[in-house]
Amino acid sequence: NPKVDDIPEDYARKIGNIRLLVLGGIAKGGSGCICPATTVLKTLLLHLLVGRNDAIIMDMEAGIEHLGRATAQSMDALVLVVNDSRWSINTALRAAGLAGDLGMKKLFAVANRVTESTDIDAIAEKLGDIPLIGQIPFDERLEHGVLEPSSDGIKLSEALSDHLAAVEGIISELQNRC
Repeated sequence: NPKVDDIPEDYARKIGNIRLLVLGGIAKGGSGCICPATTVLKTLLLHLLVGRNDAIIMDMEAGIEHLGRATAQSMDALVLVVNDSRWSINTALRAAGLAGDLGMKKLFAVANRVTESTDIDAIAEKLGDIPLIGQIPFDERLEHGVLEPSSDGIKLSEALSDHLAAVEGIISELQNRC
């Protein structure tokens, strides 16, 4: 097991009282297996959850890779981000099944890119037993990122700041249910 206890202090960026740790991904086609990075990530998450008893919100790349490799196994809850497309709902249901295989019992969903024509009730119905705990409105500006560089490191983008109440509502709902 790699030593990881210094990683959060040495490499995380602070935004208020939140620490952001970019955990990496595949940077270039043909760059090789991500198994070593996954091992470090799993050890880091175990250290942060067990060793420090921190609360962590981990933004994983879209897809089911982290569930197949059990990277997210130590998480208390999984929030699936969905839109109203059949592909998105089916992927969320597949991810829920994989999370169940890992023993994760607390699954939630958030509707993303919600417009006036989005049928939230239909999304909730298609998700079955996965509770829909919030929604993020469609905002083209969010496609360009939610963090921006600043003289202090990084800050929230104007787009995210405009929708922070929705994000805070989702976090509050998670705290109530976990």
